[in-house]
Amino acid sequence: SSAVLFEADAGPGSSERKVDASTSAEVEHSEIGSGSCAGKVDASSSAECILIDASVGSTDDNVDASTVAAVSYSEISSGTTDGKVDSSSSAVIFEADAGPGSSERIVDASTNTEFQHGEVGYGSSDGKIDASTSTECLQDNVLSRTSERNMDADTSAEVENRAAEKIDKSSSVEIGVSVCRKCLMSIQEDDAILVSAEGNVDASTSAAVSYSEIGPGSTDRKVDSSSSAVLFEADAGPVSSERKVDASTNTEFQHGEVGYGSSDRKIDASTGTECLQDNVLSRTSERNLDADTSAEVENRAAEKIDKNS
Repeated sequence: SSAVLFEADAGPGSSERKVDASTSAEVEHSEIGSGSCAGKVDASSSAECILIDASVGSTDDNVDASTVAAVSYSEISSGTTDGKVDSSSSAVIFEADAGPGSSERIVDASTNTEFQHGEVGYGSSDGKIDASTSTECLQDNVLSRTSERNMDADTSAEVENRAAEKIDKSSSVEIGVSVCRKCLMSIQEDDAILVSAEGNVDASTSAAVSYSEIGPGSTDRKVDSSSSAVLFEADAGPVSSERKVDASTNTEFQHGEVGYGSSDRKIDASTGTECLQDNVLSRTSERNLDADTSAEVENRAAEKIDKNS
């Protein structure tokens, strides 16, 4: 069939190429060091997959020939990165694990909705999303403390589920948590060791706020489901990170705190104007920018500014 097979072996490594002459589809296989690489192809559609393993790391790509959707899997040292794809819509799921921490992103291809799952230190964070409404829930598990937030997309009621506490989503009845049914607001505060968690939901606007503190750090998430805008702030140890997104324009920015300092950036998505706030040790520096007049002010220490005027 004029099919060609080529294999080269240099030292402990090898290179292999296979060709299906009926379609001229080709696969390459390489081995580096103690790792191995295997490639296979679906000649009917010329879809190709490749697997590479370098020393203790590995990368695995798989392709669904029907849609040419690709999945990539790589492992680095003790961490792993695992990607899976729903080839019917080319949606990709990505999971990375570095050391004891892990980061996971999952996408529902039907709506292209995605969320981030991150694990820091010995804690874990698990996010699940209801793609039909783009509603997101987050679960944090830190040492012996478990914090779970569940969002009922139908009522936009969000609750804080800690340890044995449960909630009946159908009626928004929560055990161990104060619930205001009139406005469907659920509020809970819990202090465990150095850990506190607070969840608030304003059903009139479907705005959900969740605040979790891990050790000396804090995690603050706010969601305005009317516009699907998400605000996320994570503080691990003395470091914090905050991301805000205005869903109406998909504008987002990053807030990071390094060492004992903090940096806060806020943006006016309508004009793309950005303000920055820095707090280093005992010094506070805040810069606010008025997009209409481009007027910028410096606010330090106890000094305050009336942004309205």
